[in-house]
Amino acid sequence: MRTAFQQACYGADDIRDLLTRPQDYTGPRYTGFRATVATEALLVHWAECCTRAAPCVTAALFILATGQAGQTSGRMVRDDNRATGIEDAPRGTGKGAGGARAPRTVLTDRQAAFVAGLADQITAAAAGIAHGDTFTAVLGELTAELEMTGEFAGKRPTRDRVSWVIGALKQLRDGLWALQRKQWREAGAAAAEQLEVNALYRHPEEGLFIIRESAAGRRYALAVITEDSQGEPCKPYTDWAGGRGMLPKLTADMRADAEWLAHLGRKIGFCMFCLKVLTNQASKRHGYGPICAENQGLPYGD
Repeated sequence: MRTAFQQACYGADDIRDLLTRPQDYTGPRYTGFRATVATEALLVHWAECCTRAAPCVTAALFILATGQAGQTSGRMVRDDNRATGIEDAPRGTGKGAGGARAPRTVLTDRQAAFVAGLADQITAAAAGIAHGDTFTAVLGELTAELEMTGEFAGKRPTRDRVSWVIGALKQLRDGLWALQRKQWREAGAAAAEQLEVNALYRHPEEGLFIIRESAAGRRYALAVITEDSQGEPCKPYTDWAGGRGMLPKLTADMRADAEWLAHLGRKIGFCMFCLKVLTNQASKRHGYGPICAENQGLPYGD
């Protein structure tokens, strides 16, 4: 139920009741630019929340405020056209024209580009998960409806339906991304059991990585960067972003051996076991310091 103030403003307990008697509406009204913005907001709202046939309270208020309540469907369609850029082909003119229309486009250029991007994202995500062909089949059905091909040939979807299909494509993409992230986590957890914490691993294509473990016991990989953007040796540092998704790609046999790490340490002047600078001649000569030599069981000294 609405408050007494709201009833005084809008003239009904439920503003949706006024859609059938818009002459009783006494609330705010939008004209000009405000009406255009409100109409565009309605189209987005219908894609995410409700429909024109069964609007929520917010949608009903926008319909009343823009003066669309009680109008013919033709007027409301023309309002939608201005907001979305979906153009009707001109009607025939003159005697005997019969009001015939040429086929109308379903999507604006902006909508078509957005749908194409969604399709690419869905196809790419579906290729990397189990039963991905099921998702691509759903994608095909939805895009066929927008393109009016196959079983939808000649069946032009309404604007509400176009908004719904675009919303469904977004949900399909988001669901695939969630499944993809879950699959990565599961694969990463299984692979991490085979890797040793604080050990370095060399991937033949992706580079050098170190395995860490969080306080909660979750293992993750960090990329170890040893060169700057010019390809020159630099102080090694770890990069979280570079290690994302790497756990499933690393295997136990990729562990970097001590000899290779020592060689790299001599080259850049930093110990690759602890990533600290080598400060004396003996450490620089070996490629690691005395503490790491003891921890790794490596020779140190003259």
